Amino acid sequence: MNAAPTPNPATYDQRAEEDPGKVLGIVSLVASLSTFLGFNFLGPVIGIVTGHMARSRSKAAGRADNEMGKWGFILGIVFLALLVLGWLLGISIGLASGLAALLV
Repeated sequence: MNAAPTPNPATYDQRAEEDPGKVLGIVSLVASLSTFLGFNFLGPVIGIVTGHMARSRSKAAGRADNEMGKWGFILGIVFLALLVLGWLLGISIGLASGLAALLV
């Protein structure tokens, strides 16, 4: 009477200990860095949202802080702030040049 073979417990334990926010952390970092590929507004917003979700899931599971999620979150905020600053600078230069043209 041989019992049915059991699955390898080492691979099961290794999979069970994986960080639940790991994939979202990678998505966050890639989305934030996609700003350089032309996704100027959408990439940082997705990076901020998924970075926050990754860090929350990692903390809820009792893991250490999710580094990729943290950097995706930070870079998303920085790139979005630079985008808004660029928009404001472009609008102000346009308004100033329009007013200067009226005065001449």
